[in-house]
This record gives sequence, structure tokens and C-alpha cells, in this order.
Amino acid sequence: MHIVIRGSFRTRADVLGLIGRAAWGSERPAPTNLDGLADLIKETGLRSIIIQGTWAVDEKTASAINRICGDLGVSLRLPAGTDPAS
Repeated sequence: MHIVIRGSFRTRADVLGLIGRAAWGSERPAPTNLDGLADLIKETGLRSIIIQGTWAVDEKTASAINRICGDLGVSLRLPAGTDPAS
């Protein structure tokens, strides 16, 4: 599965909410923590996440999301000029 999400990303909840809706629609609630993100990736077979819009997530959260994606073999593509760890 490959997803593209668009929006303004400032918090972990913003990112997880849109990933959850893109992957599961309204069938299930979005993950609320990073363990939930890992579970979503494993359950859906997610292979890539393309983020379009404004990425203003704090460095600690961005690094954690990037690490989980990397550990599970998911390509995380952020808006041009954005450092995945910030």
C-alpha cells in the first residue's frame, strides 16, 4: 500500500490522524501513539508515505516517525526541502 497525505503537519496527532484515515478510512480510529503507527504499517503492508503540504513537526517526533518507518521498510517522503529528522 502507498499513501499520499496532504495537509499542515505540526503535531504527532496531525501526522498519525491523516495516515490512519488514509490507510483505514473511517473503519477504525487513527493510531494515537507510535506503537499504533507501527501496528498500522504491519497490518496494512504500507510501503510508502508521501507527505505534501507544510511539515512543521518537532524534531523529536519527526525523528521517531522516521525511525519507525525506516525500521519497517517504509519510504517516508516529505515536502521538498524538508529534513526527515526535523
